[in-house]
Amino acid sequence: MDVFTYLEPDNYEMEEWSRPDEMGMFQGFWMHAQAELDSLRKARIADLCCGTGMSLLGMASHPNIASAVGVDIEERNIAFCRSRFQTYSKVSFVLADVLKWLATEKDYDLLTLSSAFHHIDHPRQQHFADLICGALKPGAKAIFAENIVAPFEKALTPGYMKSVTAFYDAVHDAAVQSRPNIPNRIKKLIKENVTLAERGEVEFKVCRPHFVKNMENAGMKLLYEDKCWPMGRTLPGNAGNFVFVFEKL
Repeated sequence: MDVFTYLEPDNYEMEEWSRPDEMGMFQGFWMHAQAELDSLRKARIADLCCGTGMSLLGMASHPNIASAVGVDIEERNIAFCRSRFQTYSKVSFVLADVLKWLATEKDYDLLTLSSAFHHIDHPRQQHFADLICGALKPGAKAIFAENIVAPFEKALTPGYMKSVTAFYDAVHDAAVQSRPNIPNRIKKLIKENVTLAERGEVEFKVCRPHFVKNMENAGMKLLYEDKCWPMGRTLPGNAGNFVFVFEKL
């Protein structure tokens, strides 16, 4: 499957809503985002690598938001978001490379990133973390929902691919278990993530040690993490879907 087809908003939405691991992560993400917004007033927030806007669904109507902007590099995603949120006067969307956009942004009260970090290629992930920290007010927070694979030494090596494949095998099994008659098209979309990771394209998965180190090097403190999937079982290397909350020092 070519990347253009894979990134079609309808394909993305179909895959996400069919995956118990992603739905569990979104639920945790929305819960933590709402809790952070409860403590703010007239909050200025940004949702980075917003995709089709699913991450904003659980928080866009929060009364403590003064303005929320979603940023994504894919034109089809931004068009989809603008249609989806057209009745939300406080929500806007920007078509931009998130790294270039962040370089000029400052003083945000909250940044949210759902499956964003692993869409930045590995050599630029530390720079991404630095820009995230730079765009926040002192003491402000960033909330991440992330797919975490088993620890690996270096990206795009056999060890890395073993971690990625094991993660998506578990994702596939969970989707089939929850929907025994799940269409083959959705199974193919799930498996396509492994192909993209093998090619070093779109999918640049992270493990917890590398991810946390990137954020701490940028000047962020990990306040807490919440494992959202799988529940009641453990994947190799404690892989799974997590929500992380970091605070700018």
